[in-house]
Amino acid sequence: MTPDERWLAALWPSVRAPLPAPPARVLEIGCGPLGGFVPMLRDGGYEATGIDPEAPEGNDFRRVGFEDYLPSRPADAIIRIAAWSPRPSGRGGNAASSRMSAYP
Repeated sequence: MTPDERWLAALWPSVRAPLPAPPARVLEIGCGPLGGFVPMLRDGGYEATGIDPEAPEGNDFRRVGFEDYLPSRPADAIIRIAAWSPRPSGRGGNAASSRMSAYP
């Protein structure tokens, strides 16, 4: 498990707690190249879509900035994780500097 995967797994309970029950439609803004929480949301029965210019390829993701995303219908909740740390790649974060917003 990579450090980023451990970070996602550690935050998952806090992300999941405020969400409505599945099969709610959830958008994750800024899911990143790993897909963020979208795979966990899908495994949990959610209809989830990740939105990020660097999102993975696939039907569950839209490779576009959130300001350019036009949903086909309203979401039941939106997840946005804001995190930053000075990693060599210039991306990523850590639990100490993360903020989570869930908008059910």
